[in-house]
Amino acid sequence: MKWVKTIFSSDYGMLGVLVILCAFFSWITLEEQQPQGGDAADVLAQSIEQSFHRPGRVLIAGRKTDEGKAFTFRLSELLTQSGWEIAGIVEGGPPELGKGLRASFDQNKSLNLLACEKIFVNLAVLQNFQKAEVKMANVEVISPQSSFWPNFLKASNLLNVANQIAVIAILAIGMTLIIITAGIDLSVGSLIAVSAVLATWVIREWFGGDEATVTGMIVGCGLAILACSALGLFSGSMVAYFGVPPFVATLGMMMVGSGLAYMLSSG
Repeated sequence: MKWVKTIFSSDYGMLGVLVILCAFFSWITLEEQQPQGGDAADVLAQSIEQSFHRPGRVLIAGRKTDEGKAFTFRLSELLTQSGWEIAGIVEGGPPELGKGLRASFDQNKSLNLLACEKIFVNLAVLQNFQKAEVKMANVEVISPQSSFWPNFLKASNLLNVANQIAVIAILAIGMTLIIITAGIDLSVGSLIAVSAVLATWVIREWFGGDEATVTGMIVGCGLAILACSALGLFSGSMVAYFGVPPFVATLGMMMVGSGLAYMLSSG
């Protein structure tokens, strides 16, 4: 277990802490995950191919949502390619499922399979059909199999974490360089506020707010970056050329930045 000692050594202690935190959040967010949309259709089509050696007649059911429509469209496409006859496609809830089943049985053809999203499996209308309709005895109901996976490690959450941490990561790079040179900068938080408020103000006042183009947004953000760079240059000059202690210079700039952000945002 040499690698464990390496991770938790003094040189890599932070890496060890990150590993522990990731493992902890993965454990507490471990939940049953149900595939959605096209991914659910791919999983279900593969399961049907493994379970049924001979194609038959299938009714496909999904919710009347974007994910439900993606599921029914993708699954019908895959099953048609595999030789299945599509008896119908249901998009909606219990009433639509009931109508779809009745229509399938009224065609005087056997129905072999009901392929649906997980939410349809336990519907009362389906259970009533299984009790009252003799033809339902030969219909197998199948839905995508769920799996266990941490919400913390889902792609959407990891992307969200990356988006949320981007600003702090950029600040951390600059602060690392300052701390290496035995300095300190207390104004970074206030300058973030100034840049955000100034960029928003420029986009709203000069480029039409909600109707602003991409160019307008780029110009607004660029001006905000230049303004904050000028403020940082000023406090840095106070330290480099006038010998003002970094703590004092950046503390003053922190107050200036807070005041500017407050004034620009009108409180």
